[in-house]
Amino acid sequence: MLAMLPRAVGIIGLGLLPLLSFAATAEEYRLSLRLNESEPVLVNGLEFVAITQSQWTFYNPPIVDGSPEVQLRITNRSQEDLIFSTFDTFLVQLVGPDARVIERGGGRNGTRRTRPVLIPAGKTYTLCRETRTQWDEAGKTMNFVYLDGTGTIATYALPEPGRYTLRFECEYPVERNGEPLREFEGVKVWHGKVKTKAARMEVLRLSARSRPNFR
Repeated sequence: MLAMLPRAVGIIGLGLLPLLSFAATAEEYRLSLRLNESEPVLVNGLEFVAITQSQWTFYNPPIVDGSPEVQLRITNRSQEDLIFSTFDTFLVQLVGPDARVIERGGGRNGTRRTRPVLIPAGKTYTLCRETRTQWDEAGKTMNFVYLDGTGTIATYALPEPGRYTLRFECEYPVERNGEPLREFEGVKVWHGKVKTKAARMEVLRLSARSRPNFR
């Protein structure tokens, strides 16, 4: 099938055309992505670090949604392999400029199982899920949306620009039917409860005219 496709501009990654490369501009370097991370927290062999993009920008009037980097870095500091369950075991917490926790809204209409991750001793896994920054329909409220991969869509209404902090909360096992696995095929499953330290970021509200031509 691929051999019959025309050699046309716009078909990328199929091995039909040589890829073109362009030198980055000074403006692109000036706007390089910057990340902030929390201090590490070690619980039952796993070390947890929250990571977020240092600036989340909302353009007004509202234009295309953003997608800020939000990551949970998990490092196995034990002497043995550990399995970390990713199904309904973690969530994001935001704290606003007034030091109040931002209410977490949303939910899910359907459920999708997410696979556990085996983290070898001494190795690191970084959990990255889909994020969005967007305005409400009226264009008045800034919203952060986090999709954890299970079908859950968590929403956070950000009251104003300013300095915020982000944490992850992880817990396994959680209250559900059945006895949680302690190990699988000789590999231990991580059990515990942890709240990471805070990673700081700044929420900006800027004129749409100031938006760069790339994301």
